[in-house]
Amino acid sequence: MLFRSYAGRLVTASLAWARDLGLPRVRAFAHPENLGSRRVLLRAGFVETRWVEEMERFLYEIAP
Repeated sequence: MLFRSYAGRLVTASLAWARDLGLPRVRAFAHPENLGSRRVLLRAGFVETRWVEEMERFLYEIAP
């Protein structure tokens, strides 16, 4: 995947680092109104897993 935005590049680099570290899973949170961040996470392959009520955020996960 090719990202031109800083957010997309950061997600790509973070996932590469997570793979290098051997992490089994990476999680991210996004505010429901922040459509740009949610779109970047989905485009990178993250899956929206649930709504976290106490944080008022969506939880996303991916296995790098």
